[in-house]
Amino acid sequence: MRLERVTIEGFGPLAGFEALMEPKRLNLFIGPNESGKSSFASAIVSTLFGCVSPEQEERTRPWSGAKHRVAVTFSVTSGRFRVTREFSTHLVSVERLAANSDAAESNVFRGVANPRRETRCRV
Repeated sequence: MRLERVTIEGFGPLAGFEALMEPKRLNLFIGPNESGKSSFASAIVSTLFGCVSPEQEERTRPWSGAKHRVAVTFSVTSGRFRVTREFSTHLVSVERLAANSDAAESNVFRGVANPRRETRCRV
């Protein structure tokens, strides 16, 4: 999997943050302590897999009052995808993207996905 873009509307100390990755290159995130590097990594993992506990979810609530949402765009051998997680409602959307644009070709999954409770599909 190659990360292409991470868009954070609100996740802990991060709000209105977007990172574009350089394709086929090593991407480093360097900054002083408490600048959000660990929060950025946690946002990616939590978006793809969900928060494992209510306590973890509470710690990730945006400090600024922004919407608690993150989108991760990535490519794999079978195509390009965007996973968007709305943490307040547990709504997850997985879209297959066009090869050369961010336009969604199809919805792979849309539903409530919470690792601590049941998952309900709304495709």
